Amino acid sequence: KAISLVLPHLGPKITGLAIRVPTPNVSLVDLSLSFKKVVSKASVQHALKDASKHAFKGIVSIDEERLVSSDFISSPFSAIVIDDQIMTIGEKNAKVLAWYDNEMGYSERLIDMAQYIAQN
Repeated sequence: KAISLVLPHLGPKITGLAIRVPTPNVSLVDLSLSFKKVVSKASVQHALKDASKHAFKGIVSIDEERLVSSDFISSPFSAIVIDDQIMTIGEKNAKVLAWYDNEMGYSERLIDMAQYIAQN
């Protein structure tokens, strides 16, 4: 938010976030998205919540709590999106920050793949 105070002419076109992650296994992905249609923060949140309950159930989690990096250690999800870490930039762009345990999440997806192969 401080950048908009320094560069007010950019207004809602720019936003930034700095995060220090002091844990060995947890990482953060900063995902920038561009859409063909106008999107809102609420529409991006809704789409991610829907995906976490259906198509990506057990893979993506949406959390509304304010958590810190160490809270994601041993999480089985490939991505944990904190609801308030979703933002829109202009009308057709969004940024989503997603946390993950880069050992556990990966291992869980290997298990998923092995189960899929065994069933087919």
